[in-house]
Amino acid sequence: MTLLRRLIAIVMLVTGGVAQAAPLDAVVEKGVLRIAVYADFPPFSDRSGGRLDGVDVEIGRRIAEGLGVKPDFLVLTADESVADDLRNGVWKGSKMGGGVADVMLHVPYDREFAATLEAVHIFGTYFDEELVVARRTAPATLAHLKGEKIAVETDSIGDLYLGYAFNGALREGLLHYMTYREMAAALFDGTADAMVGPRSQVEAALGDKRGAYAVVAPATPGLMKRKWTLGMAVREDSRDLAYAVEDVIARLKEDGTLQSIFAERGLTWLRPEGP
Repeated sequence: MTLLRRLIAIVMLVTGGVAQAAPLDAVVEKGVLRIAVYADFPPFSDRSGGRLDGVDVEIGRRIAEGLGVKPDFLVLTADESVADDLRNGVWKGSKMGGGVADVMLHVPYDREFAATLEAVHIFGTYFDEELVVARRTAPATLAHLKGEKIAVETDSIGDLYLGYAFNGALREGLLHYMTYREMAAALFDGTADAMVGPRSQVEAALGDKRGAYAVVAPATPGLMKRKWTLGMAVREDSRDLAYAVEDVIARLKEDGTLQSIFAERGLTWLRPEGP
């Protein structure tokens, strides 16, 4: 199951056996904020040239700077569900060791999902993601892609939705790939007529060819969430740390820093609709 599909899934987190929390005073005392990000997840967190970089990594650095401490990153390999990732990242730790982080980025901000969680607190919305189509010319609707070859990530929201939308009219045209870079390559060489996925990943995959394609967010009838909000998580008993981080994020929203972090990587920042 892909990381994106799991990020939008609503799953149950079972609590128990948690370790000592790291509230704000502990973070300040040790002078280090440990930040959990996902492994191999461009453009948000990825090792390029041996250096960990990406949108989430840079935001993590800015949060640490705002708190007056140094950043230290815990790079998580995606598990079976978001609940597993939260367990591994912020409240219990992986069976493989490595400890836990003080704060985890790229957590779906959903009130119903959050209500199922007892061991973690979700907060700090910092951008909205949305489903888009990239094509030489913008389609009036997704239904107009009938008869075309459409690149999608296997088992992603785009794959699942387009396989059933419009009574399955687009299903035969779906081309499945494991990465958005592969999808973009298929678009560039004409194997695919369009690609569908989250805006940030589509824009990142297009890279310097972004200007040659229309990237639009068409209506998606029957899809409950065309757009979803991403935030952060801490241990439930580290809410004072969450409040401090939230203050930093609020400043980064208002002074244009978040928009710049996305723009520097050729991405569009969508201001979160949530708090």
